[in-house]
Amino acid sequence: MKQLPAVSFAAAIVVAIAAAPLAAQEPGFSMEATDMCLVRMLEEGGDTRSCAGASAGRCIEALAPPRSASATDRCYRLELAAWQARLDDAYRQILEDAAARDREMEQRGLRAVPQAGIARRMQERWAEYRDAKCAYLFAIWEGHADGAPALGECLMRETAGQALFLQDFLQEAP
Repeated sequence: MKQLPAVSFAAAIVVAIAAAPLAAQEPGFSMEATDMCLVRMLEEGGDTRSCAGASAGRCIEALAPPRSASATDRCYRLELAAWQARLDDAYRQILEDAAARDREMEQRGLRAVPQAGIARRMQERWAEYRDAKCAYLFAIWEGHADGAPALGECLMRETAGQALFLQDFLQEAP
């Protein structure tokens, strides 16, 4: 069984996430298909996670044949960038809200579990899980033409799921 070098996978993750803000501004790429799907799923009571990849799919369909693995991967990473920005916004708001609740509890003299620290640990553990899951998929596809797109798609779908979870939490939290 092949072993994936940790350094090469870690570098791939860093490059994918670090390029997120720039890639989200790519001319011609739009999150419209994903956003339309999200609206439809919310109206119908469907699973919003199923919308992850809709814009990447539209991007891939627009590629001239033959579609290269690197071009396909780029489409996934463009959508990943958009989801990463949404995740970052929701996470930032969750941390701000948690810190405010922590201050309020302290001012009232109440002992409570510090929410901000738990929120940070949750996000750190989620990122570790995402990276491990996608490393596994990358290891399976290593050496195949679809290796890079498999990694990009995994990162995009996992990041989308967490962004949606955090956004839902913000809407439903007391």
